[in-house]
Amino acid sequence: MSKARKRFVCGGVSASVWQREREADGGTFVAESVTFSRRYRRSNGTWSTARSFGKNDLPRLAVVCQKAYVFLNERDEEGQPCREDERKTSQDG
Repeated sequence: MSKARKRFVCGGVSASVWQREREADGGTFVAESVTFSRRYRRSNGTWSTARSFGKNDLPRLAVVCQKAYVFLNERDEEGQPCREDERKTSQDG
């Protein structure tokens, strides 16, 4: 499995930004997407991942969603996507 380009975490909720090259109409372009997940501890003590969220998770989901949105939409003065080393967002959190 490929590694996420960027990951944002708030509590047990995370957003992972993915990037892959796609081909269409004889050209190549970069497609970006975001997945969301929630980590929780089961009654037996093991950790699991879920893709559904309860009402108390929604504020944390909103935080990571906003961070992913800003990350994907940062542009330089010419309107080009910023390179990874130019981005102003923090690593996680």
